[in-house]
Amino acid sequence: MGVELAYKLYFEGKTKAAKKMVRRLVERSENPKALFLYALICYQDKELYEAYNALERAINVDSEFFEAWILRARILRHMKRYSEAIESLDRAYELRLNKEDYEDYEILILKAEIYLEMGRTDLARREIRKIKEINPFDDDILLLEQKLGSEKGS
Repeated sequence: MGVELAYKLYFEGKTKAAKKMVRRLVERSENPKALFLYALICYQDKELYEAYNALERAINVDSEFFEAWILRARILRHMKRYSEAIESLDRAYELRLNKEDYEDYEILILKAEIYLEMGRTDLARREIRKIKEINPFDDDILLLEQKLGSEKGS
């Protein structure tokens, strides 16, 4: 019974079994991958505080766990803790650049969406400009620009 089996169950759509298995794993250890999977499942089950706590533990063990920072941002966004969500995305972006010298525009898209929710259209536009430099043909850019257009009309 290991983390790999829990992930396998999760990707097979057997999330209840994966959650049960991974819950036992995180009770016994501070394995960041197990904590991340547990957080992911809790997030999908809308158990935000449980997910957040698991991610905090994962990040405590491995502060360079890129995906954990992104999931943390998503959870914080749902909790309406926008500034902390942006900080988490900045950390994820920095980690990605340091490891792979690769600009992950998906992080920038998420940041732009959060800025829109915060009513900070100026910052959302800044992120959209960055995204266009990386991938000018992404469909998500069009959606963001449409949202920005509707923000003007409000």
